Amino acid sequence: MNQMKRILCALMMLTLLLCALALAETESTAKEPVYYAHDGHVTLIDGACTDKPVTGFEAASDVIDALLPRLGGEAHIVLEPWREITDASGNHYYVFRQMHDNTTVLGGAVKVITDSEGGMIGLTSSIVTDLPQKVESDIVSAEEAEKIVIEYVLKNRQQTLELVEGLTERMILPMTLEIDVEAEDEEGSRYVWVVYTDNPDSRITQSAELPYLAHYVTLDGVYLYSLPTIFPGDEAGSSGFDASYVFEFMEPAEYTGYVDLSTGEEMEISVSVMRDRRTGMYYLGDLERRIVVADCWNFLYNGGQVVLEYSPDNQEWDQVGLLTLYNYCRAYDYYREIGWVGGDGLGTPILVLNNYCDKNHKPVDNAAYVGGYLGWQLFLASQGNDFSQCLDVLCHEFTHCVTGSVMTYNAYMNDYGAINEAISDIQGKTCQLMMEGTETFTWDIANRSLMSLRSMSEPHKGQQPEFMWDLYYMPNAGTPTVLNDEGGVHTNSSLLNYLAWRLYEKGGMTPEEGRAFWFAVDCAMVPGTDYPQLAELLPWVLRTSGLERYEAELQKALDVTRIGEEKIPDFFDDDRALLTLTLPQNEIFDDEQWIMYIFNIDSVRLMDVVSTIMSGIKDGDISVLPPVIQALLNPDEKSEEMPNGFGDFKAALLKWLQEQLNGVFYAASTNAGQDGRVMRMMSKPGYTMPILIHGVVDTFSGEFEDTKLLIYLGGHWLDVNAVTVTDTENGNMPAEMETFTDKLIENISKIRSVDDAMQLLFWRVQGGTINEVPSDGLDTIQPTVSDIFDAMNEAEVKTPVQRKSRPKQE
Repeated sequence: MNQMKRILCALMMLTLLLCALALAETESTAKEPVYYAHDGHVTLIDGACTDKPVTGFEAASDVIDALLPRLGGEAHIVLEPWREITDASGNHYYVFRQMHDNTTVLGGAVKVITDSEGGMIGLTSSIVTDLPQKVESDIVSAEEAEKIVIEYVLKNRQQTLELVEGLTERMILPMTLEIDVEAEDEEGSRYVWVVYTDNPDSRITQSAELPYLAHYVTLDGVYLYSLPTIFPGDEAGSSGFDASYVFEFMEPAEYTGYVDLSTGEEMEISVSVMRDRRTGMYYLGDLERRIVVADCWNFLYNGGQVVLEYSPDNQEWDQVGLLTLYNYCRAYDYYREIGWVGGDGLGTPILVLNNYCDKNHKPVDNAAYVGGYLGWQLFLASQGNDFSQCLDVLCHEFTHCVTGSVMTYNAYMNDYGAINEAISDIQGKTCQLMMEGTETFTWDIANRSLMSLRSMSEPHKGQQPEFMWDLYYMPNAGTPTVLNDEGGVHTNSSLLNYLAWRLYEKGGMTPEEGRAFWFAVDCAMVPGTDYPQLAELLPWVLRTSGLERYEAELQKALDVTRIGEEKIPDFFDDDRALLTLTLPQNEIFDDEQWIMYIFNIDSVRLMDVVSTIMSGIKDGDISVLPPVIQALLNPDEKSEEMPNGFGDFKAALLKWLQEQLNGVFYAASTNAGQDGRVMRMMSKPGYTMPILIHGVVDTFSGEFEDTKLLIYLGGHWLDVNAVTVTDTENGNMPAEMETFTDKLIENISKIRSVDDAMQLLFWRVQGGTINEVPSDGLDTIQPTVSDIFDAMNEAEVKTPVQRKSRPKQE
């Protein structure tokens, strides 16, 4: 018996020893967390920093407290719980926003990320350091800050703003006062007044996504800059008020009818509508999804009145409203399938404002997500375009709401803004691919429109870059404005779009996998995430989403797009170059309204094209001629190319000419808001004509006013208006024109070739290098107002004609 006890005891000891060894082995092979830092602060942690389960904000807060020194924070940093979100894989994100002195720190946020069981898998952070000292008293009042904004914009941008009253608030804004791309980044932060106004640019350009501006003014009264924003504040929603009243007494009904697409095709469409049980009136809205269509002007400019689109008999509806409802319902379902309900994930009712216009009822050609207000999530639809029939465009706008709902602050500028735009593009195309299949699908954004907006597969087609510092790349802006696309938010979105296209087309990622992956990327990002940080984040999200099989293709895409490269390259490929222009420090150039355009000619390629055509003509080879001309010369052999009149002939000729000259000409633009004085842009090599335009646009009419135009031609900066107007009374020629003419006369006898003439007139850009645009003479030039855009101002604005659907007859 004792022998048996000894054996059992020995077996027990052996078992315990084996368990201990196994535990030790597990602990020794457990993955250590990987820390990714920028500017000395950790922004991403890949792995677990605790072996305890994280199943709530309290446990998540304990994790953050232990990591604060590595995140750049100190003991006085305050992070308060903001929201918990869940992605399609079941991972949880505990989101904290940063506070200081009972004031929100814009952009300060931390996300603790766990798996579905509560095991920590990572963390993302954008903690703001170098916080200002507590302010005992405000130097300028809120009212004075509002006055500063109105006066500054009127003086410097010649625009009249409408103040959103009662919502000016104090916040802490992280900011860089001066941007020097050659120097190390230096962060600073300060208290500011945030003043909200309307966004006049949203009425005059399609690039303005959001119809309101947030202006930042320091407490000592210095205007900083403005950013497009969602509608400021939601007083009714925060007080417990919601939009449920619209759905009272409603019952679901169905409508099937026909609409006309811009391609000329007829489309059958079926949607749910609402019927008022009391009156029998029908309204354009979906009761289940809580999406309704109403008049834009009455809501935005008439006290938030919800005037629903209605029909007494459910026989015909406005086609734009009907298509918009149809496609927003499909975008809603696209996200609902992965557990995200509504645009904000909370099921907040959606109000689509049809007939997008300004306060004077002038139509605005755009589609936009406006934000949350009066218990609604707001979207805008216009009669001035055909975006209502484009599922990818409307899901793009829907995704803007999603992105804004997983962030504590949406810094719609520079890299973060471009990533924001790209995720909307990617989810929009993924939704279209899943819902509509491949029959009419292309990777162009708005491919079902008459004019596609961007191309995910061929960025250059839409004048966007394929990689960092590629042609068309727009540098980040120190002062974001609509003129520099808020730092390239639409232009540089192609970097991530192109990466996503490669994952789909070259890596084989399915649309269902892509939907979950890019939603997880959205959830994991923090305010201010830039492209280099995203390059670290994407592989982590891929693994935590169970999509490791695409890691190799993702790495290839990262290498191709170069989004992890922060600095300006010292050298470039021979087929491109970086141009810089340093503006003088004087009152003339001391604002944000100067734009530099370049028009570039590749003379070598041009001469090759001309030489090929001339040689062919000389040898009697008519195949070098346009097909329509070949058809005229040989009508029997080329009858299918025979034009049906001058219009067809002209169109065919222009198409052929464009094909022949493809790559010969290059045009691009940049803005002075990059770092105050230095303008940077990419160019092709060749003969180039730089142009500086000081453009001011009237707030309501959209017309160009006080436009100044300078051209670098013949080795001089010329004031276009001055050199084209002579002193007729005395017969005198302007000094600038006289200097320019003298140089031409002096050198014209030296011209022996086309290349000689090009060198005389234009500036030569060398490929593979950094080229400084000559600025001699800019410091003394006194530009006059030009009337060159008068013809554009005289263009008639046509009011779109509303078209009705036709009911399907049983």
